[in-house]
Amino acid sequence: MTKGWKAFSPWRPPRALLLTIFLLVAYPAFFMACSVTEPEGHHWDGIDTYDGDKNVGDGKGSVLTEVRYLIAPASTATKAESWWLVKRMDVFVFDDNAVQSLDSYSRDYAYTTSSFTAASSSGDKIIVALANSRLTNEDIASVSVYEDINRLRTRLSDETPEYPLMTGETRVCAGAEDECTVVLYPMISEIRLSSLVCRMEGAYSGKSLEKVKAYLTNVSNSTEMMRWDGFRPSEILNQGRMSESDMQGMAYQRMLYNYIGNGVRTGNGYSYGSASLFCYPNDSREESAGSPFTTLVIEGTLDGRTCYYPIRINRKGYGHSVGVEGISRNAQYVINLTITGPGSDDPDGEVPPNSTVTEGSMTLYPGNFITGRDGEKIHVWVDVFPEETEVHIDEDDLDFDRERGIYDYEIDADGKGVWLTLLKGGAGAFIIDAGEPVNDGLLIIIVVNP
Repeated sequence: MTKGWKAFSPWRPPRALLLTIFLLVAYPAFFMACSVTEPEGHHWDGIDTYDGDKNVGDGKGSVLTEVRYLIAPASTATKAESWWLVKRMDVFVFDDNAVQSLDSYSRDYAYTTSSFTAASSSGDKIIVALANSRLTNEDIASVSVYEDINRLRTRLSDETPEYPLMTGETRVCAGAEDECTVVLYPMISEIRLSSLVCRMEGAYSGKSLEKVKAYLTNVSNSTEMMRWDGFRPSEILNQGRMSESDMQGMAYQRMLYNYIGNGVRTGNGYSYGSASLFCYPNDSREESAGSPFTTLVIEGTLDGRTCYYPIRINRKGYGHSVGVEGISRNAQYVINLTITGPGSDDPDGEVPPNSTVTEGSMTLYPGNFITGRDGEKIHVWVDVFPEETEVHIDEDDLDFDRERGIYDYEIDADGKGVWLTLLKGGAGAFIIDAGEPVNDGLLIIIVVNP
C-alpha cells in the first residue's frame, strides 16, 4: 500500500457513525415502527395457520430458549429499514443427535423485536430459523428430521427485496442454556450498476443510447433455502431475453428490471442513472443450455436500432479475477460500465469487440457481516477488477477495535485483505475502499461471541 494514498470518497464517516450503523443493522427491529406497508402484489394470506402436530415442544416439561437474531447485510448498510423487516418467522427445533428428529415447530408474524422464543424439550438442539418464507402447510408437514429441511425450496418470483427470505441456524443445549444467537442470511444477491456512461467512438461519435433499460436474464427462480454454495439455475426466468410472462409472474418486478431513460449530456458523452437488481445465486462452473450464466443486459436504441450489451456477472472478462466465479449467496456485485460502440442484435449474444468496457467491480469475501468466537482467525478480502485497482483498508478503524480488545489484525501484503484474530466478545467495524475505476466502499461488521 502506498503511504499517504487517500480513499476516493470526499467524506469519511466518523467512528461514532460506524457504531450507529452497526446498531441499525444488527438490531434493525428495535428501530422499526409496529405498522408496515406491504408492497403491492406481495401477500401473506392463505398460509396463516398450521394445524398439524408440530408444536411438540409446547407440552408439559418443555423448556424455553430465548433466541436473539442478527441479520447479515449484503451491501453497505444503506438499505431502507424495510429491508430488514421480518414479516414472518418459521422456527424448527431438531434434536442434535444421530437421528436429528424434529422436536418442535412454531410460526409468528410481524416481528418488532430482535429475538424470538423457541420451545422444546431439554438437551442438545439445532434451531433453524426461516424469516419471510412462503412455506405452505404441506411443506411444513414434510419436515420430520433435520435432513428434510435441506430439501425445502424457495422461489424468486415470490420474493421482494423489502422482505427477503433469510435463513440461519444455531446449536444450543436447551435447559442448560437459556439464550443463544442465530445469524440470518438473505438468499438474494444485489447486482448494482453503479454508473453507466455512453461515450461513443468512431462513426458513432457524439451519439447516445436512448430508452435505456437494465435487466437480468438467465435467472434462477428456485433453490434450496438452506444451501450456501454449489448453486445451479433452476426454473430459469428471462431465459436468453426479457420474458413478459415471466415478469408478470413476479411479486416484485423491479428485482429483475429497471428503466433508466435517455441519460444526461456530460463533457465527453452521456451519463445515465444507476440501477439495483436482485437475483438468486448462480455459480455454475461451465455454461450450457440448461445451466446458463446469469447476465446483466443493457438495452437501448442507437440510431433507431435496438442494441443489447450482455454482461455475464462476475465471469472471466466481465469483472472476475480471483475467487468464486458467478453469483454467490448474499453478495453484492458493483459494476461501472462504459459503452463505446454499437451492441449486439441478440440479448444473449456477444458484444462486438471494443463496444463496452466494464470499468471496475468489487466483490467482498466472505461477506460484510462476520461472526466468530474468540481465538478464531478470519480472513476478509476483496476481489477487484481491474486487478491493479488500489484498495484502502481503514487502519484507524482497525486500530480502534484493537485498542478495545475486540480483535488483532494483520493486513495482507497486497493490501487487499486482512487477517483478524478474534480476542473477546464485542462488535467492531471497518471500511474497505476501492479507488478508480471502482470508486466504491464497503462496511464490514464483526461480532465476536454473539
